[in-house]
Amino acid sequence: MREADYYLLHFVYVSRHDVVSLNCKNCVERLEEEVKILCEKRNAVILAHNYQSLQVQDVADFVGDSLELAVKALNTDVEVIVFAGVSFMAEVAAILNKDRIILQSVPKAVCPLADFLDVETVKKFKEKNPDAPLVLYINTSADAKMYADYIVTSASALKLISKLDADEILFGPDRIYAHMWQKELAKR
Repeated sequence: MREADYYLLHFVYVSRHDVVSLNCKNCVERLEEEVKILCEKRNAVILAHNYQSLQVQDVADFVGDSLELAVKALNTDVEVIVFAGVSFMAEVAAILNKDRIILQSVPKAVCPLADFLDVETVKKFKEKNPDAPLVLYINTSADAKMYADYIVTSASALKLISKLDADEILFGPDRIYAHMWQKELAKR
């Protein structure tokens, strides 16, 4: 990893953990300015998920949900994408931006929901239900997404599922959403 990449990651990591909140406004402003200069130097963009701290959001080029951010990055001409979010978000950005360097601000940050559904479970359900379309929530690992017929966000899931012509639909990894959408579709 280049030294410049390390400093970009370090700022996002430090800001995320509110170490920067030393009640030193000039320190934060100076650090933000250094990050902006570094981004220009490295031709980088910072994507921050909605749940990131305000310090990270303030220095980010784009703030939004995971898929929205990956798509926004696709429409830039940068070499480096720094994703302040969890691993599945960085994976989506990497899949959509395959010719770019993708850095995750905290490489070990994971989404428990994404890790809940492993590839072996996906394969098992597909084998047991070969005719059922598999719809996976975006909060799923890239390895599991490879077996999906459809990948959805919370905003698009009900719309897509309601259009599927199937008696049975496999959905994962979020059981709460699955039950909610099942009830909603039963009303129609």
